Amino acid sequence: MSNVARERSGKASGCGEGCGHPLEFADAIVAGDLSDALAGRGNVSRNLAIKKAHHAFADGFSITLLVAAAFALFSSILVYALMRPRKVNAPHDASASG
Repeated sequence: MSNVARERSGKASGCGEGCGHPLEFADAIVAGDLSDALAGRGNVSRNLAIKKAHHAFADGFSITLLVAAAFALFSSILVYALMRPRKVNAPHDASASG
């Protein structure tokens, strides 16, 4: 998830006017240090950076939840395939028929 947040918040366009280095901004956001990431920014740049940070975290959580859902679906199919009841043919007893 941190890679998605870093990738989404630290795009080539940066984090707004006066951002400095986008990867440093993304690393601060991923670490949860929003105050450090926003230090020294004006109101417009601060609002843009907050929007980008929230969007990046939302994307990261969405992808994480989708991966977890896919894993749960795969696990449930696997459990069903391994645990379903199977027909067992009883061995034919030749002495009973004759």
